[in-house]
Amino acid sequence: MNITITYDKNYIFGGRKVPKKYIKKYENDLAFNLYSNHHISNIEWTNKELNKMFQIYGVNYTFYLINKKIDIYEEKFKKYNVHTKKELADFYKYFDKTKKEIKKYKLFKKLESIIRTKLPKNLTIFLYSENVHIGHTFGNIIHFGHTEDWKCYTIVYLAHEAIHALLNENNFKQDHISHAIIELCTDYHLRYLLSGYQTISIGHPYLTELRTKILPYFEKYLESTKDIFKFIEEMRNIFEIQQVAEKIKI
Repeated sequence: MNITITYDKNYIFGGRKVPKKYIKKYENDLAFNLYSNHHISNIEWTNKELNKMFQIYGVNYTFYLINKKIDIYEEKFKKYNVHTKKELADFYKYFDKTKKEIKKYKLFKKLESIIRTKLPKNLTIFLYSENVHIGHTFGNIIHFGHTEDWKCYTIVYLAHEAIHALLNENNFKQDHISHAIIELCTDYHLRYLLSGYQTISIGHPYLTELRTKILPYFEKYLESTKDIFKFIEEMRNIFEIQQVAEKIKI
């Protein structure tokens, strides 16, 4: 497994700071949205606009054009984006700590033993300042930065995102059931292996009920030899049938 842990010096602190009056002015400008990180809140629109440009200019020339425009925004707004030496030092400390913990805990080997399949051969992790509070995966590229709310928080959620990358690579359908199972594998079980603590309440609140229902099956899964793909499909069969039954009953 090839893991690259890196950062983009231009985006350590997330999207660029931009005066509010410009956010409205340039809201339909793809380059501006990528520059300021506002594309994160509208991924569907961003992908649609990128695909339009790919069809007209091709991938390489599209990014050449976008980067040229981003350079203009860099110059225009640079006075709003000056960070202190302490802010930078805190980030580098977080970056080094995360890399050391991944190695110390053999994170991805542990994760593969839980999901019983290989993670993507190539995985790239972009780390951000802890204060950005970002956690997204596009293809096999993870973007993450968050305060350490509890022991091993960052590496547990990097494992969480790595499973999303695995499902992406296999074009595997992702829904509430697959997401709840990812949370059980990482937020619940992996956290216990790394820190000795676990709670079913950690994860997205809207998935709490589903996680709780799947938990007894998950405990049996851990004692089996099934891989995560088979387990997700089994849970879909069980819970989709239950949903249909409940609708009929109503």
